[in-house]
Amino acid sequence: MTCKHNLQQIGLALHKYHDVFATFPPGWVLKDEDAKAGPSFAWQARVLPFVHEARYTSFRLSHAPALDSSESKYYRRGIEVYRCPADDIGDVNDDRGGFGATNYVGNYGVELIPEESDATPGSGFFYRNSSVYIGDVRDGTSNTIIAGERSSATGAGIWSIVRSNGQAEDAVATSNDEKKINTVEESYSSKHEGGAYFLLCDGSVRF
Repeated sequence: MTCKHNLQQIGLALHKYHDVFATFPPGWVLKDEDAKAGPSFAWQARVLPFVHEARYTSFRLSHAPALDSSESKYYRRGIEVYRCPADDIGDVNDDRGGFGATNYVGNYGVELIPEESDATPGSGFFYRNSSVYIGDVRDGTSNTIIAGERSSATGAGIWSIVRSNGQAEDAVATSNDEKKINTVEESYSSKHEGGAYFLLCDGSVRF
């Protein structure tokens, strides 16, 4: 139930962001589409004002993440609402550079996430320089996944940054049916028995 509540809070934050900017946050923002370009703040960092305002004041989202500065310590801390209590990953995701862990990742789309190749747009909500708004959701907001769980069993995620275009799975998951739940690092996954929680675009959460 705590995990479900966390996703509901994230859904509320996404809609508040949409109310302010008339779009959902970008998955990450990079001018260069090269696979090695990065890092960039991830979508969960951009909704911080509506999730954890005190933590947001430590960020300068108008600049690239300053990984070699004192500011970087904020990227490496956990935020409770971004973590599923059924997962034992802890505050830091050592599998993804030692940044603050998250158990929730955004819907990239049905396309496979580019890794070694240049970043390309997905058909979901969160990809490089994405700017998706409610009107783009043609199948209905109650039928469309905007985010879902990923456990430490398949690498979990990090909430603060996407390390590079080629490491987009830090913050997003492919919704391609070839990447089934609990199988590979770019898929959704969960340590709940029998399935995983998903946040739909209307703010509801389903198992």
